[in-house]
Amino acid sequence: MKSTTRRIVDLLWCPDETNTSIARKTGKHRDSIRKYRANMQVSGLNKKELDTLDDAQLDLLIKGPKRVRSRFYEPDLDQVLINRKKPGVTLRILHGQYVDEVNNFNDPNLAPMSESLFYQRVREHKKKRGPEFRHEHVPGGSLQFDFSGKRPTYVDNGGKVISAELAIAVLPFSGLTFAMAIASQSLPHCTEAFVAALEYFGGVPDDAVFDNFKAAVDKPRRGSEPAKINLNFQACLDHYSLFPDPTRTYAARDKGMVEKMVQEVQRSFLGKGRYLNCYSLTDLNEKLKEALDEINHRPMSKRAGMSRWQIFKSQEAACLAPLPTARYEFGRWQVGLTVPLHYHVFVDGVGYSVPSRFVGAQVNVKATANSVEIFTNGFPIAIHQRSNDLSGRKTSSDHLPAHHKAMTSYRKEAVLRFSESLGPIVATFVQEHLNLHRNVKAAGDMVKKLSSKIHHYGRLAVENAITEALERGQINALAVYGILERGSTSFQEDLPSPSMPSGNIRGAEYYSDEGDN
Repeated sequence: MKSTTRRIVDLLWCPDETNTSIARKTGKHRDSIRKYRANMQVSGLNKKELDTLDDAQLDLLIKGPKRVRSRFYEPDLDQVLINRKKPGVTLRILHGQYVDEVNNFNDPNLAPMSESLFYQRVREHKKKRGPEFRHEHVPGGSLQFDFSGKRPTYVDNGGKVISAELAIAVLPFSGLTFAMAIASQSLPHCTEAFVAALEYFGGVPDDAVFDNFKAAVDKPRRGSEPAKINLNFQACLDHYSLFPDPTRTYAARDKGMVEKMVQEVQRSFLGKGRYLNCYSLTDLNEKLKEALDEINHRPMSKRAGMSRWQIFKSQEAACLAPLPTARYEFGRWQVGLTVPLHYHVFVDGVGYSVPSRFVGAQVNVKATANSVEIFTNGFPIAIHQRSNDLSGRKTSSDHLPAHHKAMTSYRKEAVLRFSESLGPIVATFVQEHLNLHRNVKAAGDMVKKLSSKIHHYGRLAVENAITEALERGQINALAVYGILERGSTSFQEDLPSPSMPSGNIRGAEYYSDEGDN
């Protein structure tokens, strides 16, 4: 996933982007963007050389001194003037709401304006407002995305009526429209619809305009403060090099074209009852395709009789950036994880290894249905196949330090085969040892040592010692070795009793005091 700095660098290389437009898209001040542009030009690096730098190096290259935050929190004066027109609302009431809003931030660096300064700012802003500007869209400039408030339904196999969401995307210049029925507005389904829209258009525009639906926006725009985009949705936008431009709250005019086409799709699809007699989402989308073909190929009198599809093909298609070679695969992101000493990061209870040299580093993890990808400073350092084994870890041999590779040189199957060759009792003991300690190297060393003990003490003595250790619950090699060295009580009774010394052997009595008399 791209960092904010890398997105700024990408925008600085776009010839059509001004400092003001970049500042609006990234939430930075235009003076800061101007400073970044100057620093990048002084460096003399081209785009390819900048892409080889990691995020920390990019920050060091283009960022200047940290901007001091303004003392006062700037209100959204446009919204203040809109609210002022409501019955019974005064500037005093609006100032009180503004003060409460600032105090709720609990930020000591922000202070609310006084009532007199607030009034002055509102008056000055009202004088600046003039005739409304009619925005003129450029080919490939943006994609507008929204949902229909009215939902289609279908009947499942059990006869239950289920409602579906209707996602709609529009290219404002040509008006080319895409729509898709999805199960819900959850993050995976919204991402699926967004990717399908780009594939339908066959290219990628510059910006993505959408309202503040929960799957995409964690926190909406507030005054000069930019919106906070959902981390997982931002990853999808980064994959297609799309820059988000979320609308203001309660400002439908910011995405007026898609609002218009939502009504058009509702009339053509819902109003004509095309969704009736559908029994799955697939059926809904088949009928929806018929409605879209009708809308996109209909001649428009205001556009010299050309259809949306004709305008797109002749004037806009060539202005779209090509789609990436790989389709975006939805995944959940975890950001800012610290790699522990065992160099495994955990996703849903399963540990996935990274190269051991990254112990202590901050990493970002993307988990899809099939893979787990681990990144640091914007570059991948490990890719694993997704595992559902909650009791294990996924470790790549390339990630192990040298002394850990030596410990994993044993193979469990080879150790078990060796133990079976020494007899069933030894094999049982080794299997118990592996189940308890999960250390293949220790088990392999133990089997080699037991093999030498069999040659020294005999097979029966070793098997009896193992049996006694199992009965005691001592599943470790030292217990077996100790029993062998001191003699096992379980097999001493089978040994012949020692014979009495013969007459020519001096016994203990020979050295007693009575023997001297």
